[in-house]
Amino acid sequence: MNQPLPRVGVSIACWNGPQVLVVERAKPPFDGIWSLPGGSVEPGETTRAAALRELHEETAVTAEISGLVDVLDVLRHDEAGVLQVHFVLAVFAGRFVSGTLAAGDDARRAMWIDPARLSDLPTTDRLAELVEKSRTLLG
Repeated sequence: MNQPLPRVGVSIACWNGPQVLVVERAKPPFDGIWSLPGGSVEPGETTRAAALRELHEETAVTAEISGLVDVLDVLRHDEAGVLQVHFVLAVFAGRFVSGTLAAGDDARRAMWIDPARLSDLPTTDRLAELVEKSRTLLG
């Protein structure tokens, strides 16, 4: 049985005052799920550069990275329990610098949200926890 190789991914909790930026995914395996902007690291690209690139591609905004929030393993299995996706995900925290918010690339929608409202949305695992950890890191 062939198992998928782990892929390196990134995401960024981008803050604009008291609100954090989230995107609704438009492609499987997370179609319709809200998450932090992010995606795959390209060959030769640093994780920080990838996080900023993905942020801009998905939301049209730029940010300044303040630090690393966490490193996670994201595993998705099919109904039979067979591993379908394995991402090693570096999650960064940053502050909004510029841009006019607009969903792009594989994001269906993008919005600034008060973290207290995240529970109203279907989200990726641990999103609220990562958002809170990023807020703590930013002080």
